[in-house]
Amino acid sequence: MQMVLLILKIVGVLLLILLGLVLGVLLLILFVPVRYRFQGQWDEIRQGRLQVSWLLHLLCFRGGYEPEDGLWYRISLFGFPLSDSGKEDVPEKKDRNGKTSGRTEQAAAREEILREEKASGYAEEKRDQEGSDGRKSPPGETFSDGTESPQDAKQKLSQGLLRRFKKLQSICGRVDQASEFIKKEENQASFRLLFCQLKKLIDHLWPGKGKGTIVFGFDDPYTTGQLVAAASMFYPFYYKQLTLQPDFENAVFQAEGFFSGRIRIASLLRIAFGVWRHKHTRQMILKLL
Repeated sequence: MQMVLLILKIVGVLLLILLGLVLGVLLLILFVPVRYRFQGQWDEIRQGRLQVSWLLHLLCFRGGYEPEDGLWYRISLFGFPLSDSGKEDVPEKKDRNGKTSGRTEQAAAREEILREEKASGYAEEKRDQEGSDGRKSPPGETFSDGTESPQDAKQKLSQGLLRRFKKLQSICGRVDQASEFIKKEENQASFRLLFCQLKKLIDHLWPGKGKGTIVFGFDDPYTTGQLVAAASMFYPFYYKQLTLQPDFENAVFQAEGFFSGRIRIASLLRIAFGVWRHKHTRQMILKLL
């Protein structure tokens, strides 16, 4: 009897240890944040680097784009590579003026040649299509090579107009249904809840550290002003890390910055649960899906 009790005691201790290990791993997954870091620039030199790590770089992903080597990535566990693109992560060499040299200029030249070849190929294809059609038939003339008669053309035109009219009716019907759907009080409550949870999600995902600058401008200063007005709506989200510099005189786009942040699985689950526990919102999402 004592032997049986001893065996049961040992089994119970082992089960408690196993349960503790499972619970510990679950807590690590939920509450240890996934950290990310991004650095990049977009001007004469276009490059970027992204690093995502978890639990003191126990699991780590590195990737990016370099002008010389293109896209590259590396996934490692305990510092040992699991998968990579076969390209080395070497810092980019720059000259005194801060520009890449050597292979970067060659890469730019290759891209320019490819663009010219695509443009010339498209022009030749268009000329071939126009030449194969021959002369266009004048209105009302029927040929023996299968060209349709004016009556057939009118019939096809009327059928096309009828299809477009039915499509327009369908769109109007959907707009009316969407308007009625939005006006319902319970749906408006769900929309307010979704907006609140979306704001929490953006606040959690947004980088906590970093600084970036974006210089932008269009040929039309009015378009630049419109974009500035639209960006001002989101100013409370980015004013600490991002600086926008509109250029009303030149068409330009330049960007550079460094950002880092962290994401907790538990926080994402809490936000999702806040939406899922609301019965009407849950039913509405399932119906839309």
